[in-house]
Amino acid sequence: MALSAKWEEIFGADPGPVSAQGGGGARMTLASAAAAGDGGGPGIQFSKQPWTSASGVAAQLRTSSNEALTDLGHDGKEGSGGTTGFDATAALAEIGGSWTDRLTSVRGECDRLSEALHTVGKSFGETDDQVGANLKAATPQSAPSPRAR
Repeated sequence: MALSAKWEEIFGADPGPVSAQGGGGARMTLASAAAAGDGGGPGIQFSKQPWTSASGVAAQLRTSSNEALTDLGHDGKEGSGGTTGFDATAALAEIGGSWTDRLTSVRGECDRLSEALHTVGKSFGETDDQVGANLKAATPQSAPSPRAR
């Protein structure tokens, strides 16, 4: 199958020739890329917001995991009084230890993710202006038409 036929099958249009000014042909853009309104090329926008938001969610989950660990510790101590000899006491103790291990792992991973996502968001925030300036500098400015003079 020829490339243009495959392209049309996938995207519904022949790519056609694309000029240096970005005209002609079908365009694909990232879902997060906003098209520039000035007739130039695609205006890709970088944002730290999704990364810092995800970092906040991971931090909240870390806090919830820590609270659950605290509750599990209190419940295990309070629940053991007067239950000696019951089969359920041993099973609950075994399950409690297993859940303590799991919640400790979740808490640690959420802590790690929160820090990593925050670092990525901070990096995007610090470099966003520089990347935008570089893209703007690299985009050729169209000369005014002779009629406009």
